[in-house]
Amino acid sequence: MVIYKRLLLCVAIAALFVANSTTAQVAIYFSNPLGLVTKQRMKLEYRLDNRNAMLLSMAGYWGLCPGVQGYAEYRNYHFVSRNTEMFYYGKIGGGTGDEHGLDAGDTGPFTYALTGGGMGYHFNMGKKKVFFMDLAFGLKWCQWLTSDPNGGSTQLFYLTGPGSVIDANFHLGFQLGH
Repeated sequence: MVIYKRLLLCVAIAALFVANSTTAQVAIYFSNPLGLVTKQRMKLEYRLDNRNAMLLSMAGYWGLCPGVQGYAEYRNYHFVSRNTEMFYYGKIGGGTGDEHGLDAGDTGPFTYALTGGGMGYHFNMGKKKVFFMDLAFGLKWCQWLTSDPNGGSTQLFYLTGPGSVIDANFHLGFQLGH
């Protein structure tokens, strides 16, 4: 139910952007279907022009590394072909988390800041370019702002969870307005 509320909020914000600008291009990103095993991420992208975009992202994680994460992202696009764009990105944000690790103890709640960057490809589908796939790969760094009161392990958080150093993402989405 929470995912649907987020979707409706993103669509409402996107509609406001499109209604207030005749040159707006707004896109909504969703986690890939395989990623739903551990997380759900939604991004809202606002294209400033053909080469620059700002994105807001919110993710919910469950399983061994539950928590939430949000960040702002800047992208610089370069057309490779009519339907393919290569981009460089940088992001900054934060989150809260727990870890139900493989060792004896769980971590307690903690907060963290994150920053990262990398590159990727944005594949537009069809003549109208309404639907797309997005692949990105980069590096991410997380710094704890509050520590775990239980003194538990955070191995999975940094290896495969929201704080992983490797920042690899695959998203599907659709674009509103042109």
